[in-house]
Amino acid sequence: MQPDKLTAIETVELSNGDKLIIRNRGCEYFILTFRFETSRFKSDTTNLQYWFTKTGVMMNEVAEGINAPINIKKGLNFFDDYIEKNRKTEFKEVSLGEEIDFGGSEIRDYLTVDRISLLSEQRYVIEISFLTGPL
Repeated sequence: MQPDKLTAIETVELSNGDKLIIRNRGCEYFILTFRFETSRFKSDTTNLQYWFTKTGVMMNEVAEGINAPINIKKGLNFFDDYIEKNRKTEFKEVSLGEEIDFGGSEIRDYLTVDRISLLSEQRYVIEISFLTGPL
């Protein structure tokens, strides 16, 4: 599906029952957004420690199959370190949309956890974006 000339969307039904929607867009910034719809995990949507950890789990499960100009594996390594560092402070300083840098001196690479919400009684939505830019 291609809603406009700068965006492409791919939907995948994973064997574990999750649905993954990948949105690839960009011009000045190249952005890959991964939207997971899952019923495998359950917790209050404000429990960021829980959901950030599960976001890392889900991204690591699909990372091998991603061919992108952004180094997703490097971003996930930084994300894992970020989770571990913040676990010590019980995630008191963490927020959705926070930019987590993972490289680039001239062109910046970073990721954000954009959304954690309840989709239905038993299903949650988690969105994480990997960005590079400005190009």
